[in-house]
Amino acid sequence: MQRGFFRAKKRKNNPPVKAPISPATSNFQAVRSLPPLRGKVGMGGMNKYKAGDLRKNLTEAERILWKHLRLRQMGEFKFRRQQPIDNFIVDFVCFERRLVVEIAGGHHSGQPARDARRDEWLKKQGFTVLRFWNSDVLKEIEAVKERILSALDLCSAPPPSSSPARGEEIPDTNTKTLSNGDLR
Repeated sequence: MQRGFFRAKKRKNNPPVKAPISPATSNFQAVRSLPPLRGKVGMGGMNKYKAGDLRKNLTEAERILWKHLRLRQMGEFKFRRQQPIDNFIVDFVCFERRLVVEIAGGHHSGQPARDARRDEWLKKQGFTVLRFWNSDVLKEIEAVKERILSALDLCSAPPPSSSPARGEEIPDTNTKTLSNGDLR
């Protein structure tokens, strides 16, 4: 059980009082503190609380796919679900490979123009967008997983983070090692 921060109920002319550890035995009202924002959350004008609501209310297809994407089960890549990116919330994203996975149907139905605008904007930002229908995820999850894995292999990885200023070497790609061990 996590400890949160508590705030006393407002009383006239009384300063706030620290709440006891057990809120069940007191008259104090618990106020849940949110974890610090990391990554791309809050990057634009998107309401981060709406993303939290979407994470709590996944569609059946999103729930099934999330079982297979979470905990680095897809090629050791980390996925996030219902992630705000600028003014959009994407269903699933792997920032390491800049891959977005969208499930069409549910709350997306009836929004093809908005989806096309979002896909266009995401592509301009360097993301690859995969879109699946709810029925594909529900009936053919293995085919969906294979397509995501192949897209992860095709997506370009970000450049290496080595820095000569910190004493790290950047490998020279122009030299080749011959079979006898000599450099060419």
